[in-house]
Amino acid sequence: MCQTLFHIPSVIFGIPVFGFGLAFFLFVFIVFVAVCLRVIKTGKFEVELLSYLAMVFVIGVVLVYIVPDVLESQGFPVRGYGVCLLFAFLSAIGLSAWLGSSRGIPVDAVVSLGFWVTICGILGTRVFYVTEYWDRMEVSVDGKLQLLPTLFNIVNISNGGLVVIGGIIGGTIGATIFAWRNKYNALVILDLIVPTVMLGIAIGRIGCFLNGCCFGGVCDLPWAVTFPVGSPAHICQIERGDTYFGGIKFKQSEHKKDQLIINEIDPNLKPKLNPEQAEKLKPGLVLHSISGFTEKDKIATYTPKNTIEVSRTLNYFQHCSPDRTVRFDFFDESIPQIKSSFASSPTQDVLPVHPTQIYSSISALILCFVLLSVGRFNWIKSHKGSLTAVFLILYGSVRFCIEIIRTDEESFLNTDLTISQNLSIGLIIIGLLLFIGTWIYQIRYDSKLHSDK
Repeated sequence: MCQTLFHIPSVIFGIPVFGFGLAFFLFVFIVFVAVCLRVIKTGKFEVELLSYLAMVFVIGVVLVYIVPDVLESQGFPVRGYGVCLLFAFLSAIGLSAWLGSSRGIPVDAVVSLGFWVTICGILGTRVFYVTEYWDRMEVSVDGKLQLLPTLFNIVNISNGGLVVIGGIIGGTIGATIFAWRNKYNALVILDLIVPTVMLGIAIGRIGCFLNGCCFGGVCDLPWAVTFPVGSPAHICQIERGDTYFGGIKFKQSEHKKDQLIINEIDPNLKPKLNPEQAEKLKPGLVLHSISGFTEKDKIATYTPKNTIEVSRTLNYFQHCSPDRTVRFDFFDESIPQIKSSFASSPTQDVLPVHPTQIYSSISALILCFVLLSVGRFNWIKSHKGSLTAVFLILYGSVRFCIEIIRTDEESFLNTDLTISQNLSIGLIIIGLLLFIGTWIYQIRYDSKLHSDK
């Protein structure tokens, strides 16, 4: 996991880089020169250049209004996730240009197609994520929605928050719009881009791995990955009560939602305690407080109300005094007084998980080669949309299987399946219907051609 690769300074030689700064004007200048050279070369202003101008507008808005809000003290953070998305986009465009040349589609048209698919795809991925995790986006104070902070959370994709299936839906809409505007057959365009989509996903999933999102369930396989404390996988394990804090697993009390009780005790903990402490410590005790030393060598006491607050409290004490222990105090629910106390290191366990990001990346790369190979068959070439159908069936099947070992999504509408699994089934069904439809259409077309002769 490596969320931030490096930082770009926010000021160079006293001149601001972001906002209405060097980055914005340099970008506009480069695009202006590129457009002028294109107009000079062709002798006319082509409609496709409007796609570049639209891209300038979108990136300009990001540089001026969004980037300044994500600046850190060291400068603008360059995230591994974002870099992988950029490489995914460029690689997909390159592969599309190569495939498009064999279909008589100009490179400029492919770039325009890439713009439509990318913008609509990102919108689709984000809309899907925001809809699914609205509780993470919404910022409210005293029950009132805070519009600007909420909007910032919605557009801030620097740390992840994109759902691939939503991108497939959005990208399909973008490709269809491009085909309609440029009078191409939409199925031909979709057949062109589906291998490139898999290449983009293969690279993009590496970004998910660097970001720590889209992780799998706990496992003990030799290739299992242990993400650091505070990672999305760790937070998920904390919320589900899967990890030990100083040798204790907690869960919310059934009687009071703002209390934590001991759910499980690490067998290795009790032998480290004195006999009296070991005898009193048992599941069911309520966490009263956690005490530790601050940076000023003073003792501070906190009463966490949930496991996330326990994690933050231990992180704080470990940051202030990494070589010192903390004290846990408990009481019995029936007797509101201190029942048991013991000192322990402020450690937090992070359990190893399936690297499903890597599984997804490898499977997407394999599917890319499969689609490129299948796309060379004459039958597939003569049946427009059949390659798209193969893509929907294969990707839907693979994604459904990978979701079985992913634990970052909950069951959807009491189906015992995640929302992505439900949509994967939808993709498979659409793929089968499209495949049958292209086959029936070709039979009727061949029959009509034969009768005309």
